[in-house]
Amino acid sequence: TNNVFSRAVSTFPENWRIDLKWAQMMVAYKKELKADIMFRQSCEKAGHLHADPYRVYAEFAIRTHRIHRARRIFLRGAQHVVDSSDDPDRGLSSLFHSWALCEWKQFKNFDRSRKLFENSLRLTENIEHGALKRALFLTSFAHFEFSRGNYRVAQHCVCLAIHDHGSGGSADCWKLWSNIATKLDDKALAAQCTEQANLIGIVDCADNLTSSADLPHKTNSKYVVTTNELVNAPWNLKMIMKRRSYSCGEKGDYKIQRQQPMVQEVCKNEASR
Repeated sequence: TNNVFSRAVSTFPENWRIDLKWAQMMVAYKKELKADIMFRQSCEKAGHLHADPYRVYAEFAIRTHRIHRARRIFLRGAQHVVDSSDDPDRGLSSLFHSWALCEWKQFKNFDRSRKLFENSLRLTENIEHGALKRALFLTSFAHFEFSRGNYRVAQHCVCLAIHDHGSGGSADCWKLWSNIATKLDDKALAAQCTEQANLIGIVDCADNLTSSADLPHKTNSKYVVTTNELVNAPWNLKMIMKRRSYSCGEKGDYKIQRQQPMVQEVCKNEASR
């Protein structure tokens, strides 16, 4: 395999993706020194073109307990790529998301983490698969706000994540909503969210064993949230924190299909915040 990658690098010397894949293979083989060299080469070749090599390299540094080095790699990647105007994202949204997790969990720098989460969400606008990325980032942001005791903000992020997911939300998202409801002393809502998380978990497990064509689609679950436009600017959470009102769809409300009354009421309340 090393020979194949070596020939590929010789044939395409400017292709940073080859070096990145080679580095990831070295990580899988637990050859960390070789992986470190290939990660650096990938970053040098990528330059300002894309942030993925920097992000993956920084995540590798975190796993090998070099968190200060990871922070420097995140910063260098952001500085290099943000100066390019060729593409609206170029992997920056994912880099900011991983950097936010690092600042939160490794450095306990909550103010910087919140700002990085907001930057990652802002960059998901008008990019391919932006809604799915936003759902992932919003779920992480909800976990962050939950850990800080901001349960209402966390609940709002969960609602947005379920919407942007497009298939009824992830099991992790519904489990988090259940935990939020428990903290808010809403036992009935917590039970409903736990039930939905379990249903999605069963479907996800079955998806790994058989074709999805033989299974009911996830959007057939009882708590699907659908709307043409949930919010105009879902990343601008400062508006939520300051309790300003803003539009949520044409009527400023969620459209709920086959939704339990209690879940529907919560969604309505969150849409009005």
